[in-house]
Amino acid sequence: MSLPSSIEPAREPSKPVRTPLRPVREPLSDAPVVTVAAAVLALVLLPLAQRLSAGVDVLHGLEPFMELVAVLLGLLVVSVSLRTFERQEQARANVLVAGFGVAAACNLLHGMLLHFDAAHPPLLAGSADISLWLSSWARVAEVTTLWFTAMRLSAPGLGRTWLAVACAITLALVGLSLGPLPGWFAQVAGSALHQPLALALALALIVAATVLQRSARRNDQPRERILAWATTAFACGEITVGALGAHGSVASPLAHGLRVIAYALLYQAVFDAGIRRPFARIQEAESRLRESESRLARVVSAMPDMVFLKDADGVYLSVNPVFERFIGRPEHQIVGRNDFDLTTPAQARQFRQNDQRAMQTRQPLVYEETLTFAEDGYQGRFETIKTPIRDLHGRVTGVLGVCRDITERKRAAQEIERLAFYDALTGLPNRRLLLDRLQRSIATCQRTHKLGALLFIDLDNFKDLNDTLGHDMGDQLLAQVATRLVASVRAADTVARFGGDEFVVMLEALAPDLRSATAQAEMVADKLLASLNQPFALDGGQHYSTLSIGVTLFGEQRLSVDELLKRADLALYQAKAAGRNTQRFFDPDMQAAVNARSNLEADLRQGLARAELLVYYQPVVDHRARLMGAEALVRWRHPQRGMIGPADFIPLAEQTGLILPLGQYVLQTACAQLQRWSRHPDTAGLSISVNVSARQFRQPGFVAQVLHQLKSHGADPRRLKLELTESLLLGDIEDTIARMAQLKSEGVGFALDDFGTGYSSLSYLKRLPLDQIKIDQSFVREVLADPNDAAIVRTILALAKSLDLQVVAEGVETTGQLSFLQLHGCEGFQGYLFGRPVPMEVFACAHRPGKMPQPQAGP
Repeated sequence: MSLPSSIEPAREPSKPVRTPLRPVREPLSDAPVVTVAAAVLALVLLPLAQRLSAGVDVLHGLEPFMELVAVLLGLLVVSVSLRTFERQEQARANVLVAGFGVAAACNLLHGMLLHFDAAHPPLLAGSADISLWLSSWARVAEVTTLWFTAMRLSAPGLGRTWLAVACAITLALVGLSLGPLPGWFAQVAGSALHQPLALALALALIVAATVLQRSARRNDQPRERILAWATTAFACGEITVGALGAHGSVASPLAHGLRVIAYALLYQAVFDAGIRRPFARIQEAESRLRESESRLARVVSAMPDMVFLKDADGVYLSVNPVFERFIGRPEHQIVGRNDFDLTTPAQARQFRQNDQRAMQTRQPLVYEETLTFAEDGYQGRFETIKTPIRDLHGRVTGVLGVCRDITERKRAAQEIERLAFYDALTGLPNRRLLLDRLQRSIATCQRTHKLGALLFIDLDNFKDLNDTLGHDMGDQLLAQVATRLVASVRAADTVARFGGDEFVVMLEALAPDLRSATAQAEMVADKLLASLNQPFALDGGQHYSTLSIGVTLFGEQRLSVDELLKRADLALYQAKAAGRNTQRFFDPDMQAAVNARSNLEADLRQGLARAELLVYYQPVVDHRARLMGAEALVRWRHPQRGMIGPADFIPLAEQTGLILPLGQYVLQTACAQLQRWSRHPDTAGLSISVNVSARQFRQPGFVAQVLHQLKSHGADPRRLKLELTESLLLGDIEDTIARMAQLKSEGVGFALDDFGTGYSSLSYLKRLPLDQIKIDQSFVREVLADPNDAAIVRTILALAKSLDLQVVAEGVETTGQLSFLQLHGCEGFQGYLFGRPVPMEVFACAHRPGKMPQPQAGP
């Protein structure tokens, strides 16, 4: 695109070079000072030479001419200074307007009175005195103005205003000249004042010239330098008058010549500042504008977008090469024509409508359109921006259009949308798109009063396939599962991959009644099960896979998306629990159980923070029923539900990780109690058993925590016994033995709790540094009624004796059980027969060392 069209765009863009405005270094060029000075010298020196050689009066007419030249130059100075391009410069120029306006007027009147009277009768009485009066004021005005200029004083306002001020001052001086002042001044000046006044003015001018010269040297300002020369010339003229007199045959023409030179230099200064330098700036601006236009033309021509400029009537004013390819014609065949001359009528009407829309608005018009290039037939999607062009008065004069090819951007946007809302492996909608569609489906069901169903699908044992055959086989299976799921439902239904091996099927527009909708969803679920139970072809072989489905209906009541997914997930969990490869519908009882568990977890967290968990102690006695110690058991006193047994919250604490702070609290309390018992001889020998979960035992730093609690409370490690469960043997047995040995070396004892109910190995029992095993109460409870339990108890007692381990029987509730255990060699007992778990205050009163506990009622 050429802006303007007469400028041909260059094919190779060049780097723009911005040339700064340089100060003028040749102040005597492009101005009349040299010509004026040469003419004055010729007019002065030649008559002076003739005068000196011949003694003839040839100066008649020369002085009036030089005074006229000085007046004209003074008026030029005023006219040039009336208007400058810069406001600050205008304020300084106003000083010259006012001062030299007065000087020029006074000099003009002085010359007219002086030289007219020489050839004609006097116009006024005392014309010579008035002429001298005005001439003196002109010299004072010149000196004053140059002084103000040297002091860099300014006069803000318009130049015309200060010209009016100069006229007013001149009129005032003329008015004063009609009175007696000129005669008095002429009498004083003619006697002894004329030459001293000239010398005083010369001194003032020399000082002003010095100031101007220093300012020029300091600021590198040519104007100040020329003003200094002009001031010097004025000073030389005054010196000539003061030294040689005002009317000598040599002094008068020489003084007038110096004044002409001074005015010429003064005009040179204002010409340079007011005309030449601004003109140079204008030339430079025009040059930069042309360069900018050329650069803009090159940039527009190099743009990959279509760029065109039309007038208000739709006629093309300029286009770039890409637009030429679109039209299929060169620029000179496009400019001057409209769209009806270049395209089809339908397309031309559309273009014209958009142009008019753009011109009617104050904002750029942006829209998308499909365009076909006439040159090569390329068709693409374009984003067009049409901006109205306005003149200085706000009138619309045309339209600037830019058409950008966004075909690739559109394709990228579609790909981004696909990646954002569709699964890359299966091509199914992903979780984000599913949630959006589910939200819309819920609203639709509420509006149409029809039901929908959400099927949560999980492949059974998919991890085993990945681990055995590799992830590439797993990806193939997922892709085939997706294909079968899509083939098994209607086109209006949604099949989405929720993540991993989880899929979700959303059924819409089911029957409005719950029973029929349930039957429809069940039929679809069975169809999915049947389809996916067929073998899959993976890398030439067959693979069988099963799936579990959780189903929930929606639409009958307003539920959130998260709530629906939660219900479907709960139903899926029930399908897994039912043996997999089946489907289960959501049951409200599931939700109630989950809610109860969630509420209990929240209450347990708060209970730990509010110290609602209490440590109770149950006595452990020997075969003579003497107190050996106690087992620390935790109880929960809920503020609303009352006392909660450990069976209700200990498993929850294990699952949620709350067992760690809970176990730490029990251990800390037990160590504190051991320290209190150690203060009295009767209780110093008692021990306390603390249950430790496998999760707590395996946490990093467990050994250090136990030793820290013992040390911080000053408890005897030999009186602390840690009870471990058999589930601990399923982990890293070597790490378990190492931890036990480390604590054992410090004196801490170990007991294996609930022996016989879990996973036990004789080799492990032999390697573990145990001190005691505890027979589970499930064996003790039926020891008199079940021969198998009696045999197990006898075997455990025999095994413990062979391994040199102490034995404590748990759950002893009757004297018959006690007698049986004593008969077969058991030496430690714990149960309701000897005491229930109670707080330490009750325990201390009810149980004292050496005292035989009284049998209590059963549970």
